[in-house]
Amino acid sequence: MGFSKWVKQAQKLAGQHSDKIAPVIDKAADKAKASQPSKSSHIDKVADLAKKSVKKP
Repeated sequence: MGFSKWVKQAQKLAGQHSDKIAPVIDKAADKAKASQPSKSSHIDKVADLAKKSVKKP
């Protein structure tokens, strides 16, 4: 199985479980902001992009 098939499967599963993944992304972003407060705007942007990438198709 090629790498692209693995990626498609991972995206499909993430889309199916996006309601469970989004809170985990938020929690990770909060921890990252706590350790690097000067980078909070960058962390928020990355967290938003990550949540958008796992939305249901």
